[in-house]
Amino acid sequence: MDSQIQMEQYAIVRHEMFEQMKLRDDCIKFVAVANAAVASWLMTNPVNDSQQIVYWLPFLLTSVFFVRYRVFSSRIHMRGIYSLELEKQLGLIDGIGWQHYWNANRGNIVVRSVTTTDFFVWILLFLSAGWFGVTFA
Repeated sequence: MDSQIQMEQYAIVRHEMFEQMKLRDDCIKFVAVANAAVASWLMTNPVNDSQQIVYWLPFLLTSVFFVRYRVFSSRIHMRGIYSLELEKQLGLIDGIGWQHYWNANRGNIVVRSVTTTDFFVWILLFLSAGWFGVTFA
């Protein structure tokens, strides 16, 4: 393959990776806002005894968007692997990709805290959604 075509392909893959990162991060924002909106609506509007299942809607939303989050994460990982292959084909032994910084600095508190923060945010989202369902249902 021509190196110019590979560089263009690398740029496209990198752009797609960053788009997937944005979509992945949007999952957290959306589920937090959606859960708050659903919870506030449910607390201000009467629900019949036969409709109490709707109190579990925040937990369902959290579950669905957690799955989406994981799908986006796996797509980012796949594109990262492909970008590494493109870097090797271009002869860039050290590479130019963001994943090198990430891998080289795994011990770094800032890099480590991003993954840890996502984990704790999802735990809090699940706990709050579950608490809402148990409390009001």
